[in-house]
Amino acid sequence: MHTRVTSLGILSRLKDKTLFKLLSFLDAPDLLALSSVSWALFVACNAEELWRALVLLYLVEDKIARFSFHISWKETYRSPTVPRSCQGARIIPALVSPFSSLINCWSRKNKAWLLPPPYACYEVKPSFLFYNVKGLNLAQLPMNLSGIERCGPLSRSEFVERFEKPNCPVIITGLMNSWRAMERWRLSSLLSSSPNLLLKTNGRSTNGKRFRMKLCDFVSYCEGWNGEKPLYIFDKKILGNTNLVDDYCVPEIFSEDLFDLMEDDDRPDYKWLLFGPNGSGSPFHTDPHDSSAWNAVIEGCKRVSFYPPWVIPPGVDEEEIHSEYYASEDTMEWYRSIYPTLSPEKQPIECLVQPGEILFIPSGWWHQVQNIGHTIAVTQNFCSRITFPRVARHMNAHAGKTVRKDFKIALSESENYQHLAAEIVVNRKHNR
Repeated sequence: MHTRVTSLGILSRLKDKTLFKLLSFLDAPDLLALSSVSWALFVACNAEELWRALVLLYLVEDKIARFSFHISWKETYRSPTVPRSCQGARIIPALVSPFSSLINCWSRKNKAWLLPPPYACYEVKPSFLFYNVKGLNLAQLPMNLSGIERCGPLSRSEFVERFEKPNCPVIITGLMNSWRAMERWRLSSLLSSSPNLLLKTNGRSTNGKRFRMKLCDFVSYCEGWNGEKPLYIFDKKILGNTNLVDDYCVPEIFSEDLFDLMEDDDRPDYKWLLFGPNGSGSPFHTDPHDSSAWNAVIEGCKRVSFYPPWVIPPGVDEEEIHSEYYASEDTMEWYRSIYPTLSPEKQPIECLVQPGEILFIPSGWWHQVQNIGHTIAVTQNFCSRITFPRVARHMNAHAGKTVRKDFKIALSESENYQHLAAEIVVNRKHNR
């Protein structure tokens, strides 16, 4: 009887996470050699996370991706399809293994251990599962859609009274009808007009730096990848460095923004172009400095889960809340492992945001975003007079001295808002 123990030998004493950590120190030829030892090591050494790390180690140069994703990270490493200037990477031959039928059956059936003859006698437990989430259909999970209103265009005064003052989320339609982005930012249009546009991803190369990919290469990745922790375009500079910023406008109901008083180089990050494949997204978080935000969907669909400011979402690590890292599990993992365990009263309030709709995310609300299908959107954070008290409290407690000082100066130099400057405290220690 072949089991995990007999297939891994002394390595079977390691937990899956520890085993992968150990394998992550190996280079491509070593992974290939080890994969021929047993069926379990064959599957382990073919894990996409290991090959993704090798691609990002050898095929990211000067913070720019020098590869075009196709089929898998392993195949991308074998054949990057672009000139390779990094000398450390080595082209590796295709592997013919006695275990190939096992891995092919695994991929085809979308189940980790559905074993064909002669492997049917293998006794494998579901816990030995490597990054297989293809069977998770986020659009079909039960959702609590009763808590967020959807309405047509509003005046500024209506929006303030109905949603901004009560600090409640809402989906607003009809505000994007005049945007050129609704046509120009369609994926087909962007590919035709700007295939070589460099966009920053949320991935990190092995030196910890974020990197950029050409739009055409990122689209190839989106079309080929279907697994755990997909890359996601989260670019805060592209809207200021190109004419894309002329294709949309800030809706009048969100136009009051006290951070606009600051110089662009001084103000906190506030606007992003978002583009992600199916399954990409952002784990539970609150927006910077407890600012409010609006998120406008151009293409695709976003599933957004909310908890109010006074409820810390299940699975959030409270010690990491004010760190620079997400305090929550990856979105797929959260939906897979935490969501099914929640009783109805502990489930989040949720909504689906469709193309042409804008979601208002109130100050301090926890939210998690999951893209369903390839999704393109633009989002901006803002601080109005209504949300300023919450923003000031958060900045005084957690923001650095420089940004507090710059904000205080900007407020004091404004005729309309100088009375608010006293709420920002500069001469105090920065807490983290």
